[in-house]
Amino acid sequence: MNILVLNCGSSSVKYSVWNTDEEKRLVSGAIDCIHVAGIPCKHIKNGAHISEEIAVSDHAGAVAFVIEMLSKEGIADIVAVGHRVVQGGDRFKEPVLVTDEVKEVITHYFDIAPLHNPSNLEGIVSCQKHYPSIPNVAVFDTAFHQTLPEVASTYAIPRYLAKKHDIKRYGFHGISHDYISREVAARYPVAKKIISCHLGNGSSITAIKYGKSVDTSMGFSPLEGLVMGTRPGDIDPEISLYLMEKENFTPGELLVIFNKQSGLAGISGISSDMRKLLSSSDADARLAVDVFCYRVKKYIGSYFAALDGADALVFTAGIGENSPEVRRRITDGLESLGIKIDVAKNESAQGIFADITASGFALKILVVPTNEDLLIARETGRVASAEKGDKVTK
Repeated sequence: MNILVLNCGSSSVKYSVWNTDEEKRLVSGAIDCIHVAGIPCKHIKNGAHISEEIAVSDHAGAVAFVIEMLSKEGIADIVAVGHRVVQGGDRFKEPVLVTDEVKEVITHYFDIAPLHNPSNLEGIVSCQKHYPSIPNVAVFDTAFHQTLPEVASTYAIPRYLAKKHDIKRYGFHGISHDYISREVAARYPVAKKIISCHLGNGSSITAIKYGKSVDTSMGFSPLEGLVMGTRPGDIDPEISLYLMEKENFTPGELLVIFNKQSGLAGISGISSDMRKLLSSSDADARLAVDVFCYRVKKYIGSYFAALDGADALVFTAGIGENSPEVRRRITDGLESLGIKIDVAKNESAQGIFADITASGFALKILVVPTNEDLLIARETGRVASAEKGDKVTK
């Protein structure tokens, strides 16, 4: 069956179509710069092989463009649409068929995920309009982390405030960490305790035990945890209040600073691109890389303790899959935890599944390319097939 996968971000719509019977991607692309003042939207298809400016003004228009394009190209036999939805709160522990109730829950979490949930919902509504007879499935980025125990998900603030405003550690990148957990389990069934490092422009680490998330670095929002491309990760909350007082920043202005101007870009003053920073001789660029690697190393150590040891350490996403130097810097000095990479294997492992463990060490160090779209397609097909079966039974 052919499944359309949509990821409606704050200023983009990424799409792909998968034949789930063969697990083959038929087409993929993205529409960027939605709602970006003064910059026309651009459609990039199949990497950079086709790039064109298009006239769309919002996510609904971008989704309509994608659907029309697929129809013109003869990819019209779409049987279901899978949507990446960032925030599902405590309500969803697995992918679900989109209903009016599901849309109400997505709307309820607009305040918690203002950069993503509104766009996610706009994409869903547009699909329902253009594909009225095709099921839509919501796959939540937070769902995989709903297994976090209270000790890991609770913030030490007054309980009445936490309960009143749904404040807890939700975690994100759950679709990627779920995919990694399944891939490692399929290839190394003895690996029951996994530390999954999703390192890219957005970065997070998850401690996985017997296929369940038991701790993760992102929290109430994707700002918590590791240093990222443009996000700061863990910071003292007093910093926000201090900057509001000293610089007269509004909450909205601070959100822009913490989401778009911090992290690697903020420290270096050069770029959020790890490749540029690694090739730079600038002192602040070197510092940005050092801080990034140090923060990852700290989290690995803490999750090693949380899991009472680990069977596998996994690197994934753009930096994790493609930067041998970053992997080396992160793992240097962790031999006491049984973590050591083989230098030659590490250098040759870029964008491929690889075991880069040094000889004589039992803890597996793996490079595993993530594939969130494939997992969304699989889960969408499963949920849609179950719904079709229910209707036949009824």
